[in-house]
Amino acid sequence: GPQAGEWRRIVLPLGPTTYLLDRPVALGGGAISIGPGFVDAIFENNSIDARGSKLVNPFVLNGQHFGTKLLKNRTHGGSNGFQIFASGTEAPVHWGWSHNPMFGLAIDGNTFEDSWDGVHIAVLHEPQIRATRGRVYMTANLTNNTFVWTDAFLSAYAQAKKGATPVALNLGWKLSGDPGEFVATESGNYRKGGKAGPSIKVHMTTLNGQVIKDAVIPFSTEPNATTGARPVTTPARR
Repeated sequence: GPQAGEWRRIVLPLGPTTYLLDRPVALGGGAISIGPGFVDAIFENNSIDARGSKLVNPFVLNGQHFGTKLLKNRTHGGSNGFQIFASGTEAPVHWGWSHNPMFGLAIDGNTFEDSWDGVHIAVLHEPQIRATRGRVYMTANLTNNTFVWTDAFLSAYAQAKKGATPVALNLGWKLSGDPGEFVATESGNYRKGGKAGPSIKVHMTTLNGQVIKDAVIPFSTEPNATTGARPVTTPARR
């Protein structure tokens, strides 16, 4: 519908198919999904040390989050500093019939140090999950986050990855067929340590108002700068 990607709280069920919401919603011929979830959860000022592991994900959020904030956390090491997915649903019908939405995520002021695969935020797609188009399953705002790589880590990474530079932020999923399912904004994020390079890898996402597919975007090495979401490769547009 016209307000795809927005969410409301059910204040009171009035009947089997009638609900009182906390504020109006415009149907416009669209469908509404109803389900339980975490509302206005805040994860703030946590420090998680996963150094020595290439498998641990310090933060994992897997759907049904509304207005969740991740603020001023710090992770050390591990695979993904944050792994945030709109995962497959468990009902109705069977697992993977649809996706669990993640709306209104605010990811601000966090520091990710020596993460092997950076941060990954996406609508999850696997062969078992039913493909869909024309629906919004995730909205997120990423601001003022710092991605740090120490010299010792960069040396080990280059040896393991044949001289490659680590990617800070992975957006979207390779198997996705609709960049409109994940709508993100990004500004003020930057990297410390190592040479400047491709810091955002976009598989399929609407980023800062641009539909982007299979592109890499450089981060600034200065705080509070903005990339402007200008891809190194030419984006595919709908």
